[in-house]
Amino acid sequence: MKKLYNGNEVYCTDLVCNLSPTPRDRYQLQCCLNNIELDPFPLDGGFDVIEMTEVLEHLHFHPLHTMQKIRSLLNPNGRLYLSTPDAAQWGRTKYYFDLTDMPHLSGAGPGHLGDACYADHVYHFDKTELFELAQAAELKVERCAYSPGVKLRHFNLTLTLACVSEKYC
Repeated sequence: MKKLYNGNEVYCTDLVCNLSPTPRDRYQLQCCLNNIELDPFPLDGGFDVIEMTEVLEHLHFHPLHTMQKIRSLLNPNGRLYLSTPDAAQWGRTKYYFDLTDMPHLSGAGPGHLGDACYADHVYHFDKTELFELAQAAELKVERCAYSPGVKLRHFNLTLTLACVSEKYC
């Protein structure tokens, strides 16, 4: 992994650190336990690359707060690589049919989904929703592509900081 990132430090964060010792040691990955929605981020910001692969569909709350948190961790020329299932092929989930139905962090506590666990797909996004979410989080979609995925098509987005004020430029 370090070879992919020009020898830079690589950090992983997840609810569980289930990386086996072999790849973790081989690639010198630093693993942090963290709930990206509810917990403060465990590392200082200033990342050139953030990968958020197959995470967005598992969030239990409206994703704007989490996307803003991730945005705050990017360096000025940093890139966020995001992949998530395409609702146009996957359909909606049993939890929410519309993004506006998802509670914001201030409106609900943990466990508000009852039987949902973080392994469940809580919400599938369509292209318009992803682009609107990026804009609301002050991120710019540099690239949007598709991959076949395990079952059906997934979005693959490259996002950068949007230049909304001199503060971010």
